Amino acid sequence: MQFNPVLDTEQLHDALTGVPLAGVAPSDLYRCARCTSTYRSASVQSLRNQNGGACVACSAVDTIRAISDPDAGLDHAPHTADVHMSRSGIKLIAEAVRAGEPDLLAGNERATFCLKDLSGTVLTEIAPQVAWTHAALFALVDSAEIIEQVKQSGGADAYVGNVWIGGTEV
Repeated sequence: MQFNPVLDTEQLHDALTGVPLAGVAPSDLYRCARCTSTYRSASVQSLRNQNGGACVACSAVDTIRAISDPDAGLDHAPHTADVHMSRSGIKLIAEAVRAGEPDLLAGNERATFCLKDLSGTVLTEIAPQVAWTHAALFALVDSAEIIEQVKQSGGADAYVGNVWIGGTEV
């Protein structure tokens, strides 16, 4: 899977307000260098005044830069991820593809697995008996129990702790 780094304002929404960014001049746009959430300048000012300058999507502080700023340090290289296609329909983000990319499981090996329906209702929580591995999580989302829960709910998102690791709507 490859995420498109191209700035297409016709398909973007302000991460704070949800307002479409279609027609907004690039000089009025800001983007988080960590998660690429996009904001209008008015939203950035609100974040600075009311949220300590933290990105609403990833909570990183001091990472929001003007898109037009050549020194913003934004990484425009495409981000890639291996995706595990499960029998339950959940597509799990697998291990990092390149050295230096984050592994979503790192630091969460002992966190509870949580399956939520698309409205956010918890369907099941499973505490690990031993530390989670990617293979163990792949086997879990391929299990008959998870397949049935996803089927009955019409879709689901998977989390380890509070970290989203995949879903049916990817």
